Amino acid sequence: MKKTLIALAVVFLVVIALQAVFFYGRVPFDIPGMERSVAAVSYSSGNEIYIGQGSEPFQVRGVLMDSCLPGYYSNDFAVEEEEYFSWMEQIAEMGANTISVYSMMDPDFYSALYRYNTDSETPLYLIQGVTVPDYNLNNSKDAWEGFYDKLLSDARDTVDAVNGNLIMSLGRVQSGGNYIFDVSEWTIAYLLGTEWVSYTLAY
Repeated sequence: MKKTLIALAVVFLVVIALQAVFFYGRVPFDIPGMERSVAAVSYSSGNEIYIGQGSEPFQVRGVLMDSCLPGYYSNDFAVEEEEYFSWMEQIAEMGANTISVYSMMDPDFYSALYRYNTDSETPLYLIQGVTVPDYNLNNSKDAWEGFYDKLLSDARDTVDAVNGNLIMSLGRVQSGGNYIFDVSEWTIAYLLGTEWVSYTLAY
């Protein structure tokens, strides 16, 4: 009887934890081995970007990538890992060295980037965007309540995803899944927001 109660208690806790992940989009407990330090891989001086401890300026030759295919919305995340990987091979072949994305991509993207960079002599660097959904950008709430909190939350999730330290449920305007591939060593910049309007910046 005692073993049955313990087993039922464990099952109950697992169900509650999974519901918390589903509703809140984050792991409600620490997973051993997922605690990692975050360090910058690049730095800027004046108008130049440098990688690591390099003394030669890094010239960004970039391609903007999205998760969109004909007949799909970008937040359908219809592109799969093999297609991302194929695009990365083509991007490198045309002489680019950097991929820029508007927002947090689905886990397949980071998996493909990790696989490409660990297999290739010349990596593709990442400029990672952090966007705020249109609703939060344009609703009637106070900017600190409806906008700032969402920007901060999305920025944290994005950094966690880039560092392979995030489990997230699928949302209406965001990807979801297990972000377990750490691509932070190739992430040279974060871009906060897209198409900012002047009154938002002023506020």
